[in-house]
Amino acid sequence: AGNLNLRLIEDLGEIDSFIIVDDSYGFSAIAIAPYASITKSWVFFANSLNIFEIDSILSKRDIKKIIIYGYTDREVRDTLSKYNPEIINKEDRFQNNIEIVKKYLEIKPTKQVALSNGEFIEKEIMKGAEPVLFTGKENVPDQIRDYLKNSEIEVGVLIGNDLVGAATNIRRTTGISVMVKFARGARSQTGG
Repeated sequence: AGNLNLRLIEDLGEIDSFIIVDDSYGFSAIAIAPYASITKSWVFFANSLNIFEIDSILSKRDIKKIIIYGYTDREVRDTLSKYNPEIINKEDRFQNNIEIVKKYLEIKPTKQVALSNGEFIEKEIMKGAEPVLFTGKENVPDQIRDYLKNSEIEVGVLIGNDLVGAATNIRRTTGISVMVKFARGARSQTGG
């Protein structure tokens, strides 16, 4: 899939904004998907082996913006430093998540977020209809709870069948309304 990612971009000469994530942290890709969608940014899954090929692609473009999101290999950061990238890495996946949500809301203010534990991929997330905030299976991480309490967010759409326990905790600890979106999971034998 990585090679396809590198081949496809060759045909899309007009793209000038890029987000770089490590290829081994799926939740990073989920976190940046809505922002990438609304900013028409190409997402590269980078590591120490493919960063030179990515650099070769980038070097031929007129780049407007590059964001390096979350943990990445040193070779990735060093190779891309010449492009003066914005780096979002608070060394905490929830803090990183909050930072990209803030960037999303600067461009497209909304009072609704999708809430996920990062395990579910859903069309709504990939379309960029709203930003994604991570939650735990039961408990709301302190960073997310504090952010929600002090934000303009009023509604959370919880995506994932096994997160129903988290819905009550989110509502109780943050004061936002929570809707749960049910779907048939690939892992479960029976659909909700």
